[in-house]
Amino acid sequence: MKRHHQPGGDVGAGLPVLWKRPTSTPRLAAVAVAALFSLAITLNGLNNAFGNPLTCIFAAGALLALTLVWPPDARFWRARRGPVLLVAGATCWALLPVAIPALGDNLLSGGLALSETLGIAAALCALLCGSRLGDRRKNLRMAVDTLILMGCLNAIFGVAMNSFGSAIPLDLWQSRPGVRFTGTLSNANVAGAYFGMMAALAFARVLEVRIGRGLEPRELAHAGAYLVALTLLLEVCFLTGSRSAGAITVAVLLGLGVKAALQKESGSSQRIIVAAGAIVLFLVMAAGISDLLVDRLDDAVAGDRSGRLVMWSHYADLALRSPWFGYGLGSFEALNARYLGDPRLAQGLWMVNSAHDLVLQFVLDGGIVYFLLLAGAAALVARSAVTRAAALHWGHGSDGIIGAIGIVFACSMVDIALDVPGLACLTTFLAGLLWMPDRTQGPRRAT
Repeated sequence: MKRHHQPGGDVGAGLPVLWKRPTSTPRLAAVAVAALFSLAITLNGLNNAFGNPLTCIFAAGALLALTLVWPPDARFWRARRGPVLLVAGATCWALLPVAIPALGDNLLSGGLALSETLGIAAALCALLCGSRLGDRRKNLRMAVDTLILMGCLNAIFGVAMNSFGSAIPLDLWQSRPGVRFTGTLSNANVAGAYFGMMAALAFARVLEVRIGRGLEPRELAHAGAYLVALTLLLEVCFLTGSRSAGAITVAVLLGLGVKAALQKESGSSQRIIVAAGAIVLFLVMAAGISDLLVDRLDDAVAGDRSGRLVMWSHYADLALRSPWFGYGLGSFEALNARYLGDPRLAQGLWMVNSAHDLVLQFVLDGGIVYFLLLAGAAALVARSAVTRAAALHWGHGSDGIIGAIGIVFACSMVDIALDVPGLACLTTFLAGLLWMPDRTQGPRRAT
């Protein structure tokens, strides 16, 4: 007799399935691809001159491998052509000034367009990888569990490097004594966003436990493991000292907890789990909010001339000077160096390498049309993802995926999270796990 799964998450059906019975190709692929995109975070987010080409190689290679070993039918490609065509159209629009110099009066960096184009292609391939793997709910759970596990390993590795980084003979990671915790990345705010994302995934898996349904000790042990992961990931998120990541992560986790507590099928046992998760959250907050974070919150209240408002005002003025085609893909550093005539402004912004606002960054790179086309593609994917999560009754970690994506996008509105190639690909991969425009029901059961 076949076992019929309930809409909620089966806590014991994630990574442990690999060891309970022979693995099918899709399940193994879910683990491998999720680990691959997490490995990019381990390697400093591939945030260097070769980052976009490398992420494109990784993402395109993963998509090619999935296509060869688990070929999708024609319906898969037809259903996903809308966002793909919008992204392709946005890229072509941004490249027009390179092909037609008469349109590029303000073009500053045509030579960097290829690298940025490869970065866009990498994100698109990662999105398609996620969409292919998310077709089956066991793949979805296993991909989420792999991301959580890799997040914990990256946190532990980051803590080790914080103590022994000078002894690691690789240029990818450097010891940074006396500065904020960055994990395996080179920017503390990006690290905070990443660990906040992983904490949201772990918390969503904790909330799927149903004590009243007679869970086996093994399954309870898995639930305990998610709580340990949640504690670790929250701790390192706060250790980064990132104000935006910390606040947004807390808001998302509280929202997930309230949603779970208010669900009609949630009995007293479910509320116990919610309460346990909330207690862990606030205990970690109390222990993890360091003096550095408190000082930085004070600085945020006090403000200064080189604060975010001054930065955004300056870059918004530049965006209005070239609204249609921007200044070219990858042009920000040249743009920033060219338009810092005010000595006081230059003193605060000379080291800035991003607009610290996703919308401004897109408009500066490719203009308003470029931004609108990308926003349209994102809206189509988001609508499909939310519909899919609702079809899953917000189980199988789907609510955590929505929350994790919300964290990184919110952080990108005030910081540089999605400017890091590795994190951009990981985010689009997560979105792809719920992007199923060709289906209206829950994912198929694995055979």
